[in-house]
Amino acid sequence: MGNVDSVQVMHQGTPEDVERESLECVKKAGAKGGFILSGDCELPPGIPVQNLRAMEAVGKAAIYPLGF
Repeated sequence: MGNVDSVQVMHQGTPEDVERESLECVKKAGAKGGFILSGDCELPPGIPVQNLRAMEAVGKAAIYPLGF
């Protein structure tokens, strides 16, 4: 489970930053399935909705076996 940076990426980054780091986490840890994409800790208040949607979109696209 994890590991998208909750502050520098989720809170302060762009949706593109979130997508890039989310994809990297899925590729590194999710190759055999069972991976849960999430923040590296709790998600602080005030995260832009666009960033949450970017992480959600990557999570929904990560269908096993991974095709990316």
